[in-house]
Order: sequence, then C-alpha cells, then structure tokens
Amino acid sequence: MSIITQKKKNYDNLHTKLIMNCIGTGEDLFEYNLYNLIHNYTRQNNNHFKLEFLIDGVFNTKKGIDYLNDILSRFYVSFENDNISNINTKVVRTKDTTIKAKNFGNLKSLGKEVYVPNVYNDDFVFWSIKLWVESRIRQGASFIAYTTIEDYAITHFLDMAKDFSTLKAKCRNIWYWYDARDWKQSIKYEKKPKDEVMATRQENGKLTALKREQETIAKIKSALAYIEHKGEKRTAKNISDISGLHRNTIAKYKYVWNKEYIAKMHNSLKDY
Repeated sequence: MSIITQKKKNYDNLHTKLIMNCIGTGEDLFEYNLYNLIHNYTRQNNNHFKLEFLIDGVFNTKKGIDYLNDILSRFYVSFENDNISNINTKVVRTKDTTIKAKNFGNLKSLGKEVYVPNVYNDDFVFWSIKLWVESRIRQGASFIAYTTIEDYAITHFLDMAKDFSTLKAKCRNIWYWYDARDWKQSIKYEKKPKDEVMATRQENGKLTALKREQETIAKIKSALAYIEHKGEKRTAKNISDISGLHRNTIAKYKYVWNKEYIAKMHNSLKDY
C-alpha cells in the first residue's frame, strides 16, 4: 500500500486516488452506497473489476495517514461478497470532482478499541486480518477455527504477503492471541493456565487435521468420478494429475481409491 508521507510545496489540485482490484459481482458497492462515489470503474473480465475513488485532499500527516488506513481496513472488513485482492493509493494532480473521506461512513465500523495500522511501523496485512477477526467476534463468534482465518488471509492477502509461510505465521499469532483471551474483544488481559491453553490448541489442531483430511478425500473422490467418466485407469498418477494432490498424499489415502487394496482389506476382515 502506497501512501504519501512527505509534504509538497504546492498543494493546488492535489488529491488522493484510491485504487482497488476486486473479484466478484460488485454487489458490495450497492450495499454500502458506494457506487455513486466511484471516479472510474473498469470490468477486466467476468470476475475481476477495478475501482478508483478520488478523495479530496492529501493525507500526509500521521493523523491523516491513520484516518486513511482506517478507511482501507474498513473496506477489507466490509467487502464479504466481493473479495479485494489489492488496495493502493497515490497522490494525483487533477481538477476532477472529488469526494470527502467521510463519504465512506457506510462501511462497517471497526470499533473504538480496535488498533488502526499505520505506515510507520506496523504490518498492514497483519492488522487487517486482526480487524476481520475482531468484526467476527463483535458479530457473536465465540470461537474461530484457525483454518477459517487462514482461508480468509489467503483469499485477500496472498499477493501482498512476503511469502505463504509468513502469511500463515501471522494467522497463527492472531489465533493464539485471541484463544488465550477466550475469544473476547477486550483490552483487559487475563492469562489462561498453560494446561488450558495447550488443551485448546490440541483441540484446534485435531479439528484442522480433520478438515484437511475431509478436503483431501473429497478431492480424491472427485478425481475418481472424472476418471470413471473418461474410462481411464484408476492410478495414483492420474488421480494426482487431476486433483493436484502430491503423489505421497495419494499413496497415504490409498484405501480411498485402490480397489485391490479395498478388496484385500475386506477379505482379511472376513478371514478374521
């Protein structure tokens, strides 16, 4: 995210252009009454579209940057049907009609106790994910699985993160932080006993492993259905090519797809 941080000598006709790349139908624009505020709209294909908002003025003070970052974070929290793949800002000199930043007031509020990221020393991706978790808690969520947070982060910030492992680390840190606080939005911190924390982590680990196992089996079965339809051989290589799963993973779940293996297990049970 690029935000101006240095003062200019001549501020005549200098304004801030907010540029968003999104995936979806654009329905969130109507939900938050943003459509009439758009300076430029470009539909790149059936799923991707680009938005430009021309905001009055330049946000070059710390207070101004915090205010602008608050708006950007609220976009990420508010857009649920249209996934935002990237938000960027730049200062432009133009005489075109502008809008006031307060016009984005229909976006979801972040709450007074939520920390707003800034460009000086904070990680925008980390705090945007944290703000999203905060919004879920305010909506009544008493627990959020780690995989849910990871899926949200991958969908919205994979292209902005340093790498995939770094993005996963941010998600883990956020999950552990809220789990230690019993999934409550509060500035008060009550430390849990270590045995309780470890028990919850183990439970979440089991749920995560179960979800991944179910997803893997579903992918294998989907690949098998396609192979049967095409009349091809049911081999580990074919399943791997169609499902995108690693050959080692296919071998691990051999009982799901190998007819000979299933028959052998069935006969051994009969003998028993």
